[in-house]
Amino acid sequence: PQSMLTKACGVPLQVTKRQLVHLRLYRTSSRTSSIPEEQNRAAAWKEVSDKPLYPLHRHSGIDVGTFRETYDHVQNEEVVEKEVELCGRIQTRRVHSSIIFFSIKQNQSSVQIKVTAKQCKDFDFIKQNIRRSDIVSVVGNPSRTQRGELTLNATEVKLLAPCHHQLPEWNNLVDSNIRYRQRYIDMLVNKDTNNTFLLRSKIISYLRTFLLKRDFIEVETPVLSTSAGGAMATPFVTTAIALHEKLQLRIAPELFLKQLVIGGLDRVFEIGKCFRNEGIDTTHNPEFTSCEFYQAYTDYSELMDTTEELLRGMVKTLLGTSQIAVPVKSTDETVTVDFDQPFRRISIVDELEKNGIKYNEILDAFNTGGMEALTEHLKKVCIAHGIPIVNPDTKKEFASAPQLFDELVGTFVETQCLQPTFLIDHPIITSPLAKEHRTKAGIVERFELFLGGMEICNAYTELNDPEEQKRRFDMQTASMNALGIYTSS
Repeated sequence: PQSMLTKACGVPLQVTKRQLVHLRLYRTSSRTSSIPEEQNRAAAWKEVSDKPLYPLHRHSGIDVGTFRETYDHVQNEEVVEKEVELCGRIQTRRVHSSIIFFSIKQNQSSVQIKVTAKQCKDFDFIKQNIRRSDIVSVVGNPSRTQRGELTLNATEVKLLAPCHHQLPEWNNLVDSNIRYRQRYIDMLVNKDTNNTFLLRSKIISYLRTFLLKRDFIEVETPVLSTSAGGAMATPFVTTAIALHEKLQLRIAPELFLKQLVIGGLDRVFEIGKCFRNEGIDTTHNPEFTSCEFYQAYTDYSELMDTTEELLRGMVKTLLGTSQIAVPVKSTDETVTVDFDQPFRRISIVDELEKNGIKYNEILDAFNTGGMEALTEHLKKVCIAHGIPIVNPDTKKEFASAPQLFDELVGTFVETQCLQPTFLIDHPIITSPLAKEHRTKAGIVERFELFLGGMEICNAYTELNDPEEQKRRFDMQTASMNALGIYTSS
């Protein structure tokens, strides 16, 4: 009952039936070992041994995964004479009168341990004091049960570290609040979470190797600077006590990487953290990792080929297949993506034209009245097509033309990009650093790669006309002023 739940927790609570199930799953398994309990365990150990309860231990055996591979050949009811040592955390524990079964987990692999009063010394202590979620060292003989379960018949069990809080059932933690705020619990009980960490590590390793093999140089650039640049975003601000001045965390490594290219490093890349003091949702986080690279003497067409080669090879190498299920942005659905197929290339301008949005009218508004007139024109276009012009996070109207144009693209174009898709033919107003297209007026040589409706890559041919760049910067400053991000000096 609601009243009992309120009394037990000490605060008024209003929960749904689904939330109550989540709370019960964790509440019933979150027993905390008290100090007296631990003192009792220590006292019980002193009665059977003069050695420390929690010994200094250096593992000299093999890991559980290697154990399973090495002794996979063992037949049913066969026992290997050679002793082996394994370490891990106890996942499950079943106690009988003179026998204990528990499984230990290490590095995503688990194995059954069999402890008997006949074979294992200190059996009574183990039976009464070794608990689920404790970390133990086990010495014993590899064997296989009558039912075919690979097992280690224990002759010695050492307690290496106690777990004072019993963990939720394995693969049964569904409370998102606990999963994200206490990530270590999520990692311990949900296998998929650890698999994500492992896959992420492999992705970064593959990405680094791919670029190094193509003569790129990996660098590290400053995270703190007096003025964060390289993107249109709000930076985090901090204070350097030694310098007595305000500093900003970087929003992108772009400007420093370009300085290295100027200094003579034709191919550079950096994999590192960026920080943007903005909204949070399923596809945006204030702190995120990006890979940014620069290559001299090339253009965006070659970069599209490079990107396609990179992702196709990454998927096949790391997952062993070219077809994977990808979540669709802002939905609970997934879509099967085939990386063997050529990536689609969609013209943003052409797609907008198909939906009755005339790009020539957009250019005319900008050429006749500048950014202010363009912004008002795009507002009218959005309203005419039923697209909200109010930012759902700030509850304020979009104040810049690039933001409004992005809303149009998000509505009419990005939703088509479930399979790997390059969006090309971006307008100048949204791309101040990209070179104008060699054959299309008002368009730049830039692409964005989308997958599952979400942007995962952005690239362009660098603008190399200083006068045009100055004009673009002035245009961008006007847009930033409208957003209140920066003010003109």
